[in-house]
Amino acid sequence: MYKIDNVLNILEDQEYEFKEISGGNPRNAIKNNVAEYATAFLNNQGGRILYGITDDRKVKGFTANASLIDEIKQAIYNSLRQIQPPLSGNHYQIEFHSVYDSNSQVIEDLYVLEVVIPPSHDRKAIYFDKGRHLHIRLDGVKHTLNGNEIISFIQGKLLES
Repeated sequence: MYKIDNVLNILEDQEYEFKEISGGNPRNAIKNNVAEYATAFLNNQGGRILYGITDDRKVKGFTANASLIDEIKQAIYNSLRQIQPPLSGNHYQIEFHSVYDSNSQVIEDLYVLEVVIPPSHDRKAIYFDKGRHLHIRLDGVKHTLNGNEIISFIQGKLLES
């Protein structure tokens, strides 16, 4: 259960990424980075992106009505379709969790969004965002690889047993 302003007892790590959504349309904020983080998790061992949680682990949530929730889902699936090699949409899970007040009452139209990226079925696969950006997960941080880092990462994947 996500209670407003509570601090989660989990940290950003290999499995969790927290993204605060403040102001503006949450669809745009989510659409702009979901594929980067999904790619990083796919190139590792899977993970979860929690939108509506601050970097200091505090539950803030974001406001969305039914129509906006549908737009967000469509934006997420469209962004994830740009990952190469492609995975089917049913590989990912998108869950909107209600946010509760201090009396455990649901706060209307306030949500934490959890995007679950399971591990890839192909351990040797290397995933690229938009077919050209290679991201990996390093202990709570998304890192974009360049040049020799890409070569080293690919060699490491190919040598895995």
